[in-house]
Amino acid sequence: MTFDVLKRVEESLGRDWLEEEAACGQLDGIAHLLHDAGSDELDLVYDWLMAQLETKEAPETDQPARGIMIRYALAKIHELKGDQNTSGRYYLESARGLAELGFWSEVRKIAMKGLSLRPDHRFVRLLFKAWRAGTSGADPGGLQRDVTTALDYLPEDPYLLWHESTRADAEGRSEEGARLASRALRGFIQLKEIDRAEEALLRTLEFELPEACLAVLEALPLMAEQNSLELLRAAVEFAQPVVESLGLHRQFADNLEKALTRPGEVGFLRSLFVDATLKEFADRENLSALVRRSGISDPNQPFGEALVRLREFLRLSPGTIVEHRSWGMGRVTANDGESLLVDFPGKPDHRMSVEMGQTSLSPLPPYQLRVLAVTNPDLLQHERSHDPVGLVVRVVQELGGEAQPKDLKLKLVESVFAESEWASWWQKTRKLLEEDPRIDHNLAFKQIYRLPQEGSARVVVLPAIDQKKGLRSSVSAIRRFLKQHVDMVDAMRQKYGDSLISRAEGTLGDELLGVSPLLAEWFPDERARWVALVYKAFSTGARTASVTTAEDQGAVLSLALDGSSWERAAVTTLTSRFAVVRNKALETLCQRWTSESRTSEERDQKVRDALRRHSQFPCDCLALSRFVCDGERFKKLEEPWSLLPSLLAFGLGRPTSEVVDLCVGLLDPKGPFFSSVQGRGCPKAVCDELLSMLSPGSLPETVSQGLVGFVQSAGENQLAEQVASAVREDYPPQHHESAPYLKPGVVLMTRSAQAAQQEELKTLERELRVDLPQAIRKARELGDLSENAEYHAARERQGIVNSQFLVLRERLAHVQCIEDLELPEDVVGVGTEVLLREEDGATSVVWILGVGDDRHGTKVISYEAPLGLALLGKRSGDVVELLHGSDSKTFHVVSMTRKLPDGDIPPH
Repeated sequence: MTFDVLKRVEESLGRDWLEEEAACGQLDGIAHLLHDAGSDELDLVYDWLMAQLETKEAPETDQPARGIMIRYALAKIHELKGDQNTSGRYYLESARGLAELGFWSEVRKIAMKGLSLRPDHRFVRLLFKAWRAGTSGADPGGLQRDVTTALDYLPEDPYLLWHESTRADAEGRSEEGARLASRALRGFIQLKEIDRAEEALLRTLEFELPEACLAVLEALPLMAEQNSLELLRAAVEFAQPVVESLGLHRQFADNLEKALTRPGEVGFLRSLFVDATLKEFADRENLSALVRRSGISDPNQPFGEALVRLREFLRLSPGTIVEHRSWGMGRVTANDGESLLVDFPGKPDHRMSVEMGQTSLSPLPPYQLRVLAVTNPDLLQHERSHDPVGLVVRVVQELGGEAQPKDLKLKLVESVFAESEWASWWQKTRKLLEEDPRIDHNLAFKQIYRLPQEGSARVVVLPAIDQKKGLRSSVSAIRRFLKQHVDMVDAMRQKYGDSLISRAEGTLGDELLGVSPLLAEWFPDERARWVALVYKAFSTGARTASVTTAEDQGAVLSLALDGSSWERAAVTTLTSRFAVVRNKALETLCQRWTSESRTSEERDQKVRDALRRHSQFPCDCLALSRFVCDGERFKKLEEPWSLLPSLLAFGLGRPTSEVVDLCVGLLDPKGPFFSSVQGRGCPKAVCDELLSMLSPGSLPETVSQGLVGFVQSAGENQLAEQVASAVREDYPPQHHESAPYLKPGVVLMTRSAQAAQQEELKTLERELRVDLPQAIRKARELGDLSENAEYHAARERQGIVNSQFLVLRERLAHVQCIEDLELPEDVVGVGTEVLLREEDGATSVVWILGVGDDRHGTKVISYEAPLGLALLGKRSGDVVELLHGSDSKTFHVVSMTRKLPDGDIPPH
């Protein structure tokens, strides 16, 4: 281990700072030094730094730069090791130390870095302090860029929201400013910044905006919890007129109730709660007896107990529709707290005690469809024909304020109209919903319809994008939203453009490819940047066909054609389901390969080279082979037989079922490939290459049969015999009659093997999606790729893991567990332990299990093995002869026992 890094770090800590420029250079130097260090060197430096903190050799009061640099170096080490939380903590301590020295440029830089690792409100405070201290003069627009980035990490930070609110006001977007202030309010309360909270409160209620007022109401319980009584009184006083104007009495009551259940001197809210609660009752004046009997207005009565009594009374208030299990629906006409009068069909003014009513009657909302179907069926039919949006509103209200089309259909079909009428009715109604203010259409792009807040204006709210779901999900959500709101492109670009670019820079493969068309569309002047982005995506395993729409696939192909990834882009388009994009890719391949070749042989070699270069995409390469052979766009190969080894390479090993089908299709004697070789002898070099690739079991049976048939139909009988011999298995075929559970394509294994392979699949997927992209990204940072061994090793490993992942995923998709098989006890089958005796009298025990079950012991053999297959279906006393070339071995079946593994045996 070298100590050079440690010595240089120690030297850096020995220097103090006189000015900020020196601090900046020294911190950058430490960062670069640690970034280039090896893992062992980092561990050594880390232990030494921790010792410095513990021993405090140089008090930080005498040498503050030393303490700051120690913490900065620790932050960098933890960042390199992937411990973001601890890294962020040390960055925060470093930034605070720099703030005490007044080195504000470095404070800002470290605060932004720390935010990306550990979203902490204290970084935001330091960030604003840095800008107020003088950083803004150098870059007037820098603060806004920092705020926009910080909001990605802390979208509800009150200081960031208040800044955005102030900016919105300055730009004339007053209502947006009020909404942002309402979001900042809660954060200021939590931080006990009462003065700022009161300022945000007044700004929020300046406009009568329902969502802003609701934010204030939802903050009332938090004010009570924080014992901010003066703020609570002010909030209630200023909110009451807005609540009255917008009709938000129910929301007001709900939040007052929450506040009243908090400890503290909040009894002054009880009368307001009662008033707001009774607002939704038409005959509220007749409820005074119920309120009085409940004790809800009496400050001497415990609020919780009085609230329970009031709710029980109000459940059966006059005018309520109720249901009795025997008498059906009725309407409460009177309730004095002791007895009820209820009108039932055939039983008008039926009297019962309140206690009896509470146990035997179920209140029904008057807007329920089943209530209206009885009380006012003509209204439903009228709304169906003349006010379909009103009918939707009823259903959404009944479903709790939010519904999807399938929910609406479930409620309306049969109760209002027949199922056959639904599709045409919904098609017309959906268009009406787009313009009707009674339904919030903002999430219609997600197939969600909501009730708007009462009294709200119809305002399109930009959707929130969940960054945890990845770039592909974000782009899809943005596309769906813009399809619904075509005029919101500029707003979406302004809100999400920088964030998408930042996320794209840290992404690889298909995810990166998916965002490229949107960025190219939003920022056309930076085309060269997106061409480079597409190159990066293709160089890390992306496929054009992985992009969702024809427009985006075309955009990806167009970008790639301007760079060096054009061939990969074109080849991986050939399995696209969009003909227009496939045709463009084919034309490009044909034109460029032809123009780059002096002879047809050179052109043919380019095709074969392409098949090898892009072999990790077998389906795309097989599609290319098909297009080359059909002769419609490509001039046929001069030597078509030379294509056969390249095609066969994709069938080796354990290919997916899709690859097998494509291989078999290309080997069809009626297909274009056969037509191109017919009447032409297979060159010896091709024969030799082909035979060198083959071995027993190397090809799936259907591919082997297809290959033999293809060669034989072409008149190459000797080659056909050689191929058949090369792939022939030297053991008996599967005993389908005695082992009917052996079905083509089905893989047998125990549950424990299945669980183990599922875990292995998860491990491979994590390596493929997380570990290897990180390794490749770090390797790329080391410099020239042609001399970069780490990069090439990581890329090679990526290809291997991808192949393993696909094979394992395909296998697990066709698993049948051995434990589920019903087998006779006297016949050898999968899950049987067999005692064998050889000709010389030696005995041995084999245990026949499934794929991946060898971890259960040395006796285990697979049912796919030659001996396993030969034993299936045998009984005690049977003789098994196992052939291998010219040799043979005979076994006598002595006995057998049905045996399955006990539980999950850990791998050894």
